[in-house]
Amino acid sequence: MSVHRYLRKSLGVKPYKRPRKPRLTIKMKENRVKFAVTHKDWAVGDWNSVLWSDESPFQLFQIPNRQNDRVWSKEAASMQPCMKVKFPAKIQVWGMMSHQALSELHIIPQGETVNGDYYGIKILAGTCKDAIHRRAKNGSVLERSMTSAMSGIIFMQDGAPAHTAKLTQEWCEHNLPAFWHKAEWPETRPTSIQSRICGLS
Repeated sequence: MSVHRYLRKSLGVKPYKRPRKPRLTIKMKENRVKFAVTHKDWAVGDWNSVLWSDESPFQLFQIPNRQNDRVWSKEAASMQPCMKVKFPAKIQVWGMMSHQALSELHIIPQGETVNGDYYGIKILAGTCKDAIHRRAKNGSVLERSMTSAMSGIIFMQDGAPAHTAKLTQEWCEHNLPAFWHKAEWPETRPTSIQSRICGLS
Protein backbone atom coordinates (compact mmCIF):
# COMPACT_ATOMS: atom_id res chain seq x y z
CA MET A 1 0.00 0.00 0.00
CA SER A 2 1.39 3.40 -0.98
CA VAL A 3 1.81 6.17 1.57
CA HIS A 4 -0.89 8.18 -0.22
CA ARG A 5 -3.44 5.36 0.00
CA TYR A 6 -2.49 4.60 3.61
CA LEU A 7 -3.05 8.21 4.65
CA ARG A 8 -6.41 8.36 2.88
CA LYS A 9 -7.82 4.89 3.49
CA SER A 10 -6.34 3.88 6.83
CA LEU A 11 -5.95 7.20 8.61
CA GLY A 12 -8.85 9.01 6.90
CA VAL A 13 -6.90 12.21 6.28
CA LYS A 14 -6.93 14.45 3.21
CA PRO A 15 -4.33 16.85 1.78
CA TYR A 16 -5.16 20.53 2.25
CA LYS A 17 -3.40 23.68 1.16
CA ARG A 18 -2.19 25.76 4.08
CA PRO A 19 -4.07 29.08 4.19
CA ARG A 20 -2.08 32.29 4.26
CA LYS A 21 -2.73 34.75 7.07
CA PRO A 22 -0.90 37.95 8.03
CA ARG A 23 1.27 37.65 11.10
CA LEU A 24 -0.16 39.98 13.73
CA THR A 25 2.21 41.95 15.91
CA ILE A 26 1.68 42.25 19.66
CA LYS A 27 0.54 45.85 19.14
CA MET A 28 -2.07 44.76 16.56
CA LYS A 29 -3.41 42.13 18.95
CA GLU A 30 -3.59 44.64 21.81
CA ASN A 31 -5.48 47.13 19.64
CA ARG A 32 -8.00 44.49 18.58
CA VAL A 33 -8.63 43.43 22.15
CA LYS A 34 -8.99 47.07 23.21
CA PHE A 35 -11.55 47.73 20.44
CA ALA A 36 -13.48 44.58 21.33
CA VAL A 37 -13.59 45.44 25.04
CA THR A 38 -14.68 49.02 24.31
CA HIS A 39 -17.64 47.84 22.22
CA LYS A 40 -18.51 44.58 23.99
CA ASP A 41 -21.75 46.00 25.41
CA TRP A 42 -23.02 47.49 22.17
CA ALA A 43 -26.50 46.36 21.15
CA VAL A 44 -27.77 45.88 17.59
CA GLY A 45 -29.08 49.44 17.57
CA ASP A 46 -25.60 50.79 18.30
CA TRP A 47 -24.08 48.91 15.39
CA ASN A 48 -26.91 50.09 13.13
CA SER A 49 -25.47 53.60 13.34
CA VAL A 50 -22.13 52.57 11.80
CA LEU A 51 -21.41 53.34 8.14
CA TRP A 52 -18.84 50.83 6.88
CA SER A 53 -16.56 51.86 4.01
CA ASP A 54 -13.60 50.47 2.11
CA GLU A 55 -11.88 50.15 -1.27
CA SER A 56 -11.45 46.85 -3.09
CA PRO A 57 -9.74 45.81 -6.34
CA PHE A 58 -11.43 43.59 -8.94
CA GLN A 59 -9.95 41.89 -11.99
CA LEU A 60 -12.15 41.65 -15.07
CA PHE A 61 -12.19 38.36 -16.99
CA GLN A 62 -10.47 36.59 -14.11
CA ILE A 63 -9.78 32.95 -14.94
CA PRO A 64 -11.00 30.55 -12.22
CA ASN A 65 -8.69 28.00 -10.65
CA ARG A 66 -8.91 24.95 -12.96
CA GLN A 67 -8.04 22.66 -10.07
CA ASN A 68 -11.21 23.30 -8.09
CA ASP A 69 -13.60 24.97 -10.57
CA ARG A 70 -15.77 22.24 -12.06
CA VAL A 71 -18.90 22.22 -14.25
CA TRP A 72 -21.17 19.16 -14.12
CA SER A 73 -22.29 18.14 -17.59
CA LYS A 74 -23.13 14.98 -19.55
CA GLU A 75 -20.51 15.83 -22.16
CA ALA A 76 -17.62 18.27 -22.52
CA ALA A 77 -18.97 19.71 -25.78
CA SER A 78 -21.96 21.29 -24.01
CA MET A 79 -19.80 23.17 -21.52
CA GLN A 80 -19.57 26.94 -21.98
CA PRO A 81 -15.97 28.21 -22.25
CA CYS A 82 -14.47 30.67 -19.81
CA MET A 83 -13.56 33.75 -21.86
CA LYS A 84 -10.19 35.33 -21.22
CA VAL A 85 -8.11 38.24 -22.46
CA LYS A 86 -4.34 38.52 -22.64
CA PHE A 87 -4.06 41.48 -20.31
CA PRO A 88 -7.16 41.56 -18.07
CA ALA A 89 -8.12 44.97 -16.78
CA LYS A 90 -8.29 45.68 -13.09
CA ILE A 91 -10.53 48.20 -11.42
CA GLN A 92 -10.65 49.53 -7.89
CA VAL A 93 -13.87 50.71 -6.32
CA TRP A 94 -14.89 52.42 -3.10
CA GLY A 95 -18.21 51.80 -1.41
CA MET A 96 -20.06 52.36 1.83
CA MET A 97 -22.87 50.39 3.45
CA SER A 98 -25.10 50.53 6.48
CA HIS A 99 -27.67 48.12 7.87
CA GLN A 100 -30.30 49.47 5.47
CA ALA A 101 -28.66 51.14 2.46
CA LEU A 102 -25.67 51.35 0.14
CA SER A 103 -23.74 54.23 -1.34
CA GLU A 104 -23.07 54.47 -5.04
CA LEU A 105 -19.84 52.72 -6.03
CA HIS A 106 -17.01 55.11 -6.76
CA ILE A 107 -14.89 53.66 -9.57
CA ILE A 108 -11.29 54.82 -9.28
CA PRO A 109 -9.76 55.51 -12.72
CA GLN A 110 -7.00 53.17 -13.82
CA GLY A 111 -3.57 54.57 -13.00
CA GLU A 112 -5.00 56.84 -10.31
CA THR A 113 -3.36 56.72 -6.89
CA VAL A 114 -5.71 56.93 -3.95
CA ASN A 115 -3.80 59.39 -1.80
CA GLY A 116 -5.16 61.77 0.79
CA ASP A 117 -6.10 64.43 -1.77
CA TYR A 118 -7.96 62.08 -4.12
CA TYR A 119 -9.68 60.27 -1.25
CA GLY A 120 -10.79 63.51 0.38
CA ILE A 121 -11.93 65.39 -2.73
CA LYS A 122 -13.30 62.67 -4.99
CA ILE A 123 -14.54 60.06 -2.54
CA LEU A 124 -15.38 61.70 0.80
CA ALA A 125 -16.54 65.10 -0.49
CA GLY A 126 -18.19 63.43 -3.50
CA THR A 127 -19.68 59.95 -3.33
CA CYS A 128 -19.62 59.63 0.48
CA LYS A 129 -21.17 63.04 1.15
CA ASP A 130 -23.91 62.48 -1.42
CA ALA A 131 -24.90 59.22 0.29
CA ILE A 132 -24.80 60.71 3.79
CA HIS A 133 -27.11 63.56 2.75
CA ARG A 134 -29.85 61.26 1.46
CA ARG A 135 -33.04 61.60 3.49
CA ALA A 136 -35.58 59.36 1.71
CA LYS A 137 -37.26 56.83 3.98
CA ASN A 138 -38.32 54.58 1.12
CA GLY A 139 -36.93 53.43 -2.20
CA SER A 140 -34.06 51.20 -3.23
CA VAL A 141 -30.89 50.69 -1.18
CA LEU A 142 -29.25 53.32 -3.39
CA GLU A 143 -31.97 55.91 -2.73
CA ARG A 144 -33.00 55.78 0.91
CA SER A 145 -31.22 57.25 3.90
CA MET A 146 -28.20 55.30 5.10
CA THR A 147 -29.72 55.05 8.59
CA SER A 148 -32.83 56.31 10.34
CA ALA A 149 -30.93 58.75 12.57
CA MET A 150 -28.21 60.40 10.50
CA SER A 151 -27.29 62.71 13.36
CA GLY A 152 -25.96 59.70 15.25
CA ILE A 153 -23.90 58.02 12.54
CA ILE A 154 -20.36 56.74 13.07
CA PHE A 155 -18.21 56.59 9.95
CA MET A 156 -15.78 53.66 9.70
CA GLN A 157 -12.65 53.49 7.56
CA ASP A 158 -9.56 51.35 8.00
CA GLY A 159 -5.96 52.39 8.55
CA ALA A 160 -4.93 52.89 4.92
CA PRO A 161 -2.57 55.89 4.48
CA ALA A 162 -5.22 57.87 2.56
CA HIS A 163 -7.65 57.34 5.44
CA THR A 164 -5.25 58.40 8.18
CA ALA A 165 -3.90 61.43 6.29
CA LYS A 166 -4.21 64.73 8.16
CA LEU A 167 -6.56 66.27 5.58
CA THR A 168 -8.80 63.20 5.69
CA GLN A 169 -9.04 63.26 9.48
CA GLU A 170 -9.82 67.01 9.39
CA TRP A 171 -12.55 66.51 6.77
CA CYS A 172 -14.17 63.84 8.91
CA GLU A 173 -13.97 66.13 11.95
CA HIS A 174 -15.76 68.95 10.15
CA ASN A 175 -18.31 67.02 8.07
CA LEU A 176 -19.36 63.96 10.07
CA PRO A 177 -21.26 63.67 13.36
CA ALA A 178 -18.77 61.04 14.50
CA PHE A 179 -16.13 58.70 13.10
CA TRP A 180 -13.55 56.27 14.37
CA HIS A 181 -10.21 58.05 14.44
CA LYS A 182 -7.10 56.32 13.16
CA ALA A 183 -6.09 55.52 16.74
CA GLU A 184 -9.44 53.83 17.48
CA TRP A 185 -9.77 51.41 14.56
CA PRO A 186 -7.41 48.42 15.06
CA GLU A 187 -4.77 47.99 12.39
CA THR A 188 -5.59 45.05 10.13
CA ARG A 189 -2.80 45.10 7.58
CA PRO A 190 0.77 43.92 8.14
CA THR A 191 3.64 46.12 7.07
CA SER A 192 5.39 45.38 3.78
CA ILE A 193 8.23 43.63 5.61
CA GLN A 194 5.77 41.46 7.54
CA SER A 195 3.96 40.66 4.30
CA ARG A 196 7.14 39.41 2.67
CA ILE A 197 7.93 37.30 5.71
CA CYS A 198 4.48 35.71 5.55
CA GLY A 199 4.71 35.24 1.78
CA LEU A 200 1.81 37.61 1.13
CA SER A 201 3.45 39.94 -1.38
